[in-house]
Amino acid sequence: MLLNLKSSRWLTLLLLCLILTNCYFISKPDTCECSHCLAKSSLSGELKELVSGTGKLAEDVADVCACRPWNRSLIKVEQGQTYVFSILEETEEWVDGSVASTPETGWLNPFLRFGGATIAFLKRSDKANWYALVGALDSSDADSFVIFEPNWTSGEERNGSLIASRPITMTRDGELYFYANDMNGRYFNNKGGLRLHIRRIK
Repeated sequence: MLLNLKSSRWLTLLLLCLILTNCYFISKPDTCECSHCLAKSSLSGELKELVSGTGKLAEDVADVCACRPWNRSLIKVEQGQTYVFSILEETEEWVDGSVASTPETGWLNPFLRFGGATIAFLKRSDKANWYALVGALDSSDADSFVIFEPNWTSGEERNGSLIASRPITMTRDGELYFYANDMNGRYFNNKGGLRLHIRRIK
């Protein structure tokens, strides 16, 4: 009886968590209404390859909008190349609906992070926290990777948060894409924009 009472309390807390985060089971069309994002929505052109070495292009910048399911970089990578990613600036505060977040760690509220762990199977990448910034190759969720490891420290901080990633070596050839780690069909209420610096080191 006591076990059932505890279970019902946890179930009630979980349901409350889902309601407070705008009912994550309800899917809606993915949109991007931020004027900054709309201005860059038609990103197209030739792919660039960052070449490590003196006098050659070894770095570039990509704009990322949290309300866009896929953010193109137009940067081509190859298997075995190694990169470091840094946030130059946040052009819009990174917020999942009404849930305070950061691109480095995702949701900040520990209660919501605990509740989110119970529905982790719904997020696009199981490698990163809810609403953390994720990288991918060729707009493929299967080829996603964590940019900011929670336990990694670069020695640089932005408002107390990590701004430079650990060195990341690419597992295959492809174009870099980025997104906020949310559930498909839940990008309509996302807010946040950033300029991401990408540097090839090897």
